[in-house]
Parts: sequence; C-alpha cells; structure tokens
Amino acid sequence: MCGLLAVFSNTVVYNREQIYRALQTLSHRGPDGEGFWSSGDGRAWLAHKRLSIIDLEGGQQPLLSDDGEVACIVNGEFYNYLEIKDDLIRRNYRFLTQSDSEILIGLYQEFGVYCLEYLRGEFSFVLYDKRKNLIFSARDRFGIKPLFYCWVDGCLCFASEVKAFKALGLPIDWNPHTFWQEISFLHAPASSLFKNIHELPPGHYGLAYLDDLQFSTHIYWNLHFPTIAEQGSNVFDEKEVISEVRKRFSESIKLRLKADVPVACYLSGGIDASSVLGIAQGMVDKPIDAFTLSFDHPAYDESSNAKSMTDYLGSNYHPVEIDSDTLISCFEDTAYTGEKMFFNGNAITKYVLSRVVREHGYKVVLTGDGADEVFAGYGWFRQDFIEYYLDTIPKKEKQAILQKLQSGDPVSEGVFMASTRLHQSQVVKSALGFFPNWMQSFMDMGKKIFPLFCEDYAKYIQHLQPAETLLEHLGGAFSVKNRSILSKSLYTFTKSMLPHYVLTMMGDRTEMAHSIEGRLPFLDHHLVEYVSVLPDKYKIRGLTEKYILREAMKPVLTEQVYKKQKQPLWTPPLTDKKNRKLYEYMKDIVHSRATLDMPFLDHKKAIRFFEKSDSLLKADQNVVDAVKYLIVSGILLHKRLVMS
Repeated sequence: MCGLLAVFSNTVVYNREQIYRALQTLSHRGPDGEGFWSSGDGRAWLAHKRLSIIDLEGGQQPLLSDDGEVACIVNGEFYNYLEIKDDLIRRNYRFLTQSDSEILIGLYQEFGVYCLEYLRGEFSFVLYDKRKNLIFSARDRFGIKPLFYCWVDGCLCFASEVKAFKALGLPIDWNPHTFWQEISFLHAPASSLFKNIHELPPGHYGLAYLDDLQFSTHIYWNLHFPTIAEQGSNVFDEKEVISEVRKRFSESIKLRLKADVPVACYLSGGIDASSVLGIAQGMVDKPIDAFTLSFDHPAYDESSNAKSMTDYLGSNYHPVEIDSDTLISCFEDTAYTGEKMFFNGNAITKYVLSRVVREHGYKVVLTGDGADEVFAGYGWFRQDFIEYYLDTIPKKEKQAILQKLQSGDPVSEGVFMASTRLHQSQVVKSALGFFPNWMQSFMDMGKKIFPLFCEDYAKYIQHLQPAETLLEHLGGAFSVKNRSILSKSLYTFTKSMLPHYVLTMMGDRTEMAHSIEGRLPFLDHHLVEYVSVLPDKYKIRGLTEKYILREAMKPVLTEQVYKKQKQPLWTPPLTDKKNRKLYEYMKDIVHSRATLDMPFLDHKKAIRFFEKSDSLLKADQNVVDAVKYLIVSGILLHKRLVMS
C-alpha cells in the first residue's frame, strides 16, 4: 500500500517544493521510496510514497505508458495482475516494470473507464491522460483504500489522507453539518468531517478535465441481494454451498499470499481471523506468525482461543498485551492518524497491534475484517432477524430469545446490540419497512452526546436527521426494494459504517500508520457476490450467526472457535479499576484548554458529564463510555489536525 497525492489547478501553479512538503505527511504510508510527475507547466502533479510489496527493486511510481502520454499513481494491490498482464502482452502492450500496478495503464488504454470491471483487489488510484486532458480516479468496491478529494477555487486535489491537503496550504476546518452526521455514526458515503473535502465513495470512479476541473462521480459496482421472491424460489444444495464458499474463500487467500515479502496474520479468538489463518497455514510450508491482542480482563480477552488455534494449526503465537499506559500513550496518535473520532479503545489497540507487527519486520498481514458484513455476524443483524422475522412466535417467547442473544455478548451490550426503541425515523421506517438496529444503537449514542453541545450548535442541528440523510445518499430504498429485512440491514451498514469506520479506524489508517498493508480475503468481490445472493438461512440460522462460514471452515477450526458466538473487539470499561489511569487521562483532556478551542462542544457540560457518577447498567455504561471516547478523540483531532 502507498500514499497518493495528485494536484490539478487552473489558478495556482504549484512547484515541486510544495508538492514534496505535502507528500511528506504521507511518509508513514510509504517509507520505501517516493516519486513525482509533472505536466511541466505546474498545472498537473502526481506524487507517490511507496511501500514496496511486489517488484521490490522496480515498480517506482508514478507509472508512465511507454509513450509518456498516460501517468498514474496507485495505492493498493491488483491480485489478478498476472493473468491480466499475460492478456495485455498478447495485445502488444509493452510493460516497463514487474509491478502489479502497471496493468492499470494497459487496461485503461484498452478499455477506458471500463477497465475497472477487470480489477480484483484493494485499491485507489488517480490517472491522467495528457492527450485528452482527462483525470480519472477510482476506489475499490468496498472502500478498503481511502481516496479524498478537495475541489475548491479552480483546484482539484486528491490524497490518501486529509492532512496532505493542509500541507498544500488548503484550509482544514470542521463541517458543522457532517460533524453531526459522523458523530452519529450514520456516515453518508461521500462526506467527510471537513469543509470542502469529500471521499470518493466505494465502487465509484471520478472524471474531470484539466480545462475546467468539473468533477463528476459515477458508480461502477454495487451489492446485489436476492428479492424476497427469489429467496423463496431459488434452490441451493447446502453441501454445494459449503463447498463453493470454501473454494472461493481459499482462492481469495491464495491470491493475497502473493508477495515479495513475508506475510503475517492478525488473529482474534473468533471465527473470522481463525478461518483466515486456518486456510493460509495450509497453503504454506512454514509456520505463519499470528499476532493477537491480550487484555488483563477475562471477559474481554480472547487470547486463549487464539492460542488454541495456533497450537492446532502449528502457527507461531505472538500475544500483544494492552493496558491503560499503552492506550494513553497512543490515544492522540490514533486520532491524528485516523482523522476520525472513535467510540472505544479498540481503535487504539489496532494501532498498537500494527506497530508490533511492523517491529517484527512485517509489511503485509492478512485480516478477518469484512466477514461480519458479508456473513451477517454482528448482533444487530440477528436482532433484526429475530424481531422482524419470527412473527409466529408469541411476544414473550421472542423476548426470551432476544435476552438469550443479548446475554451471549455482555461485553459490548448497548452498542453492538440495540437496547432501546427510541429516536426512530419514521421516514426510514417507511422506506425500509423497519428501522435497523445498527442505526438504533448509534442514534442512541448520538442522543447521549447532543446535550453536550453548545446552544448555537444544538439549534443548528436540531432539525437534521442523520438516518434520513444517509438513506438519501444511498438513493432511498431503491437498491434494497423488495429485499429481506436482513439484506436491507446488511446493505445500509456495508455502505456506511464499513468503509467509514471499520475499514478506516480498524483497518487502513491504524495499519498504515506503521506501514502495514492489511489484506482482506473476506472482501474479495468474487466471494461477496456469491454469498450476497444466498438465502438468509445460510447467514443466520436460529441464534447462530455466519452459519455457512462456520460449516465451510469447520475443518480448520478448533471446536471451541467453531461454536463461539461473535464477540466484537472491545476494551474494558472506563470504570474498571485497571482503567482508572486512562479515565483520569481523558478527564484531564476534557479539563484542558484544548476543550475550549473545540467548536460545537460546551466545555462546562462536557466536564460535568465526565464527573458524574458512572454506576449504570452495563448497556448504558457502554454508551456513556462511547460518548467519552468520542469527546476526547474529537478534542485531540481538533488540536492535532485542525488547529496545528
């Protein structure tokens, strides 16, 4: 993976020194090299920081066509590059490097923007065609790799992270509208926290011409779920489904093991990462190094399950211990690197985990991210499934089933499973036919933080409806019309929380902060396209989530992991005596001058919120803790990125 910077301007002529200074803010994304390309008149610049994975000696970017008329910069990996390369050679394309990224130029010259249909992997890129003065940018189907753009005053800029825009001299300030949208965790696909800065949505490409720089975005891929009628009429043989899931998942891992550097694995104690390690270990002839987070708190610690998996598979087990001192020391850096607010210390732990992996000499790691969105793993999805499907069950029995579901994951109660039915949007209920529990959880969190805003900002946002805004950006209910409740819940979450938070704070940003390339076998689109059209019963069966994944992966899992219910990565509560030092640190931040500088927040209200008693029910405690993390990470982000 790498860091990208592209600048196109009709008003300001940028020089190499300015571009160089901005590119250095992305050095953590690519410490192995850097490169620059300019149109010569200063109107067009492409710059690149490289993390070398394929073609270590060659493959420097920007990449150029053999006639010099097409230039591009790429962040990510194209896993099917060898077969595409062979095809392009047959079409007389002449390659100048052994890099997987170079296939983009050949594909573009053959197929134009339709080249995206051929790409398989995790990527973002910017390409400039001098002959047409055309700027062509794109982002992978799920948003694994970031791509921001800023379009202001006759200047169109792209970057992997927002901090590069600031180094270019572009103003960075909060967007008051999207701040409420984002702190409610109902992220609209193209929005960011900052004024005039947008994200290219996953599965989209952008076009502009240097002459006028009018930027337009277009979708090239979308999730497709079966209609309710198709769910009832399509016949699948379960043994064949198990075999096909195993086959596609294994192929995805095999592709992601290709690298000119060693590959490690992140390992939790759950089915997702264990499945990745289980299949990967069977494909290599030496033990894989697996890295696991460990907490000194039995309810939150999954390291024993992880250790049982490495013993079972013959892999090398590396526990990474997390305590208050560790969380404190990396709190601010996690906020700055991620450029987002976060609602639990889990984002910090992922930052620490990636640092340790890098210290062991690795650049590439396989992760289990994406499985919950593909196979319906989160508690919200089972909650929806039970509440809205089991109509024939008496209310009392249904409540007992929901309580059993809730008791199966006491750690993140109130966040990863909704505990109220308040604050629902009737517009969303009307459009979708229900109000997704994942939205409910975050709306509840948003309502907890609302009273902490200053009076003017509270008035400004009181009529804004984050859930309705999200649905509007997703095109209403069009993409999930006549689909099942579960499909609608999966679709809205995958288009919002997955790219904007899971793949950011729990993925790319905390990994690339230490020059680690995370590879996600569960988000191979060949696998996802197959699983998405399966009937709901293959995703959730009874109270069992990810049913078909469990059955497909059973041969490589221990019995303990095979039977384990989903437990999200979650750090112990701030009220825990072992976290007292962390809580005091967070209170000090709220009492500091930095809070006075933070817009939208009422300083005195925030202090009172931190000082009040925390003797609450577990579900309420988790929500209150989440709000505290949001406040502190927002203050630190303002201090480090906006004000610096």
